[in-house]
Amino acid sequence: MARKPAKKSPKKVRVEAAQSCERCGKPQPSAWKAGELCVHCGRAVRRDVRCFWCAKWTPFAKFCKDCGAEVVEERLYGAARMLKDAGTDRFNVPRMLRELDPDQVENFTRIYQRQAGIVARHADDVRFLEKFLFKKGYAAELEEELVPQLPWPEETLARLVPRSLPPGGDLDIVKAIFDATPFPRTRGLAALARVRLDDWKAVRDALAIGDPDLRGEAALVLTGWRVRTAVGRMRDERWIVEELRKSPFRLEAGVRLAQDDALLREALASPDRETAFAAALALGEVERLQAALAGDDLERIAAGNRLIGLGVIRPVEEPIRESPLEVQRELVDSLARRDEPAPELADTLLGIVETTEDDTLRERAARVLCRKLKPEWALRVARAARKERYVFQSLLKEEAGLPPEAVEEVLNHMVSAGLFAMHQYGLKEAAARGAAPEGFVPAKFPAADDETRKELLRFAEAQLEARGDEALHRFVMNVIFGPYSAPVRSAAWWTLHRWYRRDDHRGYGPLRIERVSLERFFGSARDFLPKLAAVLADHDTLKEVGVFEFLANLLKYDVEESGVEALRAEEVACRDLVRTLTGVVEGSDSWAYLRTAAADFLGVLGKHPSWSAGVLEGLERVRRGQGFDLTDACDRAMKSIRGETD
Repeated sequence: MARKPAKKSPKKVRVEAAQSCERCGKPQPSAWKAGELCVHCGRAVRRDVRCFWCAKWTPFAKFCKDCGAEVVEERLYGAARMLKDAGTDRFNVPRMLRELDPDQVENFTRIYQRQAGIVARHADDVRFLEKFLFKKGYAAELEEELVPQLPWPEETLARLVPRSLPPGGDLDIVKAIFDATPFPRTRGLAALARVRLDDWKAVRDALAIGDPDLRGEAALVLTGWRVRTAVGRMRDERWIVEELRKSPFRLEAGVRLAQDDALLREALASPDRETAFAAALALGEVERLQAALAGDDLERIAAGNRLIGLGVIRPVEEPIRESPLEVQRELVDSLARRDEPAPELADTLLGIVETTEDDTLRERAARVLCRKLKPEWALRVARAARKERYVFQSLLKEEAGLPPEAVEEVLNHMVSAGLFAMHQYGLKEAAARGAAPEGFVPAKFPAADDETRKELLRFAEAQLEARGDEALHRFVMNVIFGPYSAPVRSAAWWTLHRWYRRDDHRGYGPLRIERVSLERFFGSARDFLPKLAAVLADHDTLKEVGVFEFLANLLKYDVEESGVEALRAEEVACRDLVRTLTGVVEGSDSWAYLRTAAADFLGVLGKHPSWSAGVLEGLERVRRGQGFDLTDACDRAMKSIRGETD
């Protein structure tokens, strides 16, 4: 008989016992897990209480799962902690709670609750700060840190009693928490909350946070677009980048890193307005940025700066024109950082230059405006510049494109306003490139004061170095021999001397006492004679370093017969010159070399019969009373006049 096949044993299935909710009594679909809520009533599936001994959370059973102490009712927790603090061991605390007078238990509970209330106050402070932070749970962490410490000794209690917070807005409350909290972590969180509330003074405190658990939060806060707009980038951001890369806030951190376009486009749809706007800034979403120009000041600055960077200039005109000073400054500064002009905003920028009381804003607006300035606006900008030299620099730059007549208007204004000085940026360059006419210095010289005349001569020097204009050369030479003060004559000489030294190491130039040279610089010997006499008669001029050397060299070495004849031909004027030269020789406080040169020149001019006797008499008088060097010079001159030879 065939055997029947054996029946298969039924497959054993492991079934876990379902746990019922202690609140509503209904079964749960799985075993309890920490923190799990009932699927029916939404409350905790299991009732947890703190162990009076170790202060850890434990299921409300007979004994603590961590330390083994007997679990007591929640209402007895405070009294149990007080008994523990009094030195009672863990096994006797529950017994004593049962044996103690109820009033004593209530008294213990009241004492404990007063301290527990202090913990709650500090936790509430942190809970308030959490409204402005990314991560939540800092308050719970503080409670978990403080509750096991209770009860505190009196000195600790006195130190941790919280102060009442003042009434006011969110920032006032956060500042009060920052100032009052005894806990470094709470203070750090308050600093971050202050930054989130646009208190930029707290950035330094936020950067100083050393708590490693807060650095991720700090990285998110310090790289928000509002902080970037108001404060800029931090000095060292390497740690910030590292924290952002490992941040659990993927979208917020990704927007700040701005390295993933796909993530940025995802962030555009974020319900968090700050995150969405940060993504719009990173992606350059023009429509969103234009809409943000109607937002608060920081939004206008951030959006306006980004639009300017994108070259979308026209929409920024109204915010620049209508916004408060700080917004105007930021947006105009953003325009100034570009290399291109902004002709779309020319009228608005001119209005700012002419009306603002802020020197920085005026200078930035003028800088942008002068990149392509209408010539008819040059004088208006110069008048509005007041004493802001950077505005004049912008006007004088080549990129302003002003014609010579417009540049001359600006220079005329500078002279009349007492602002013409060669340390002004742009003046030397304008002179060198020929932006001003060569006749500008001669035209302004007569009416200027001495200080301005010296500055005009330096301007002429730059023009001479660039082009060597002969008319300007003659003008400066005539300043040396003109009716001016000794310092101005000296300045004119040094102007020419520095220019001459480019081609002549001596630097004395082409002036000679010879007919052609005198006609070149002065028109004729007749015109030169009174000029030379006036210079030699000016005691202060003969004291000017450089000038007396120039005159000595001219009288001693640069004398030719044609010049001497031309001077002698003007008998009246030459007689005056001879008289002046005699005075120079006799002047005991003049430079000795100049006096010997004057004596040598007298030896040439003194041969004229009309005055030779007087010259000889004067030379003899000087010879008798002077030292060896001047004696030799007088002897040479007297021999020359008498026609004697050695």
